[in-house]
Amino acid sequence: MKSGHFAVPAVIALSASTAGLAMAVTVTPVANGVRQDQCPAVRNYDLAKIARAARREASAYHPLAGLEEVRVPSWATRRPPADASIVIRVRLPGGGLYAQDEKAVIWREADGSWWGWRTVTNDPNHAPPPPPPLRGSPEEKQLEQETAAEAALGYPIWLSSDGLYEGRLDPEQSARLESAYADPCRKLEPDRWPSKIPLLRPENGSRVHKCEVFQDSTFYLAEFTEAGGAPRNIFLPCGYPGTLNAVLVTWSAHAGLPQRPARRLSHEEIDAIRNRR
Repeated sequence: MKSGHFAVPAVIALSASTAGLAMAVTVTPVANGVRQDQCPAVRNYDLAKIARAARREASAYHPLAGLEEVRVPSWATRRPPADASIVIRVRLPGGGLYAQDEKAVIWREADGSWWGWRTVTNDPNHAPPPPPPLRGSPEEKQLEQETAAEAALGYPIWLSSDGLYEGRLDPEQSARLESAYADPCRKLEPDRWPSKIPLLRPENGSRVHKCEVFQDSTFYLAEFTEAGGAPRNIFLPCGYPGTLNAVLVTWSAHAGLPQRPARRLSHEEIDAIRNRR
């Protein structure tokens, strides 16, 4: 399904006027046999109008700059397989009153299991560095040799201060993501939302839901790749939860995964930190 498009054909409900001379036509979008009026998250949004606007503004896919570094590294214990049903890359960057920077890749494998990799910068719960080896032990001698070898190359032994989490999601989280992933109503949700969302019926006297953006807001950046298709940027209506896609985005960003011990940084990572200073 392309960004902002809906399943076609749609269900058409016809209602005749009392005179029988005029006829009003209401088009209800449908996805996998489920009508829009059966989907609470989008029931009162004018999806047809949103889709038309999306087609007018359609452009080639461009990766979001903030997601460039949100990828499962080669040293991870598990990576998304080629036949993953869905791969979700998501980031909640620090900003406003939010100090942490959360990056995650969550995926569903062909057997239905959910897995993930996640890092958190400024994580108060990050794993502490391992204790120093016992004096005079072979481990201490090995560490001294490694430290000297790295120092000769101009690099320290530097451990990451980010929280690192990876592994399989527990049954409760998996069930929550599976429910949102499999719900046919999700196929009716636009990938992109306008700042003024048109409504089918007025709310508070208005036919438009106007988004409010606060100065200290920070927004999720997300990308879905489903069934091996092309990646799609995913946005939340007004930047906030409330849709099925938002369940996938927000719960992926904060997924509870097994914590890994502090990791030694590579030379490339150390160089990147030095260049930022």
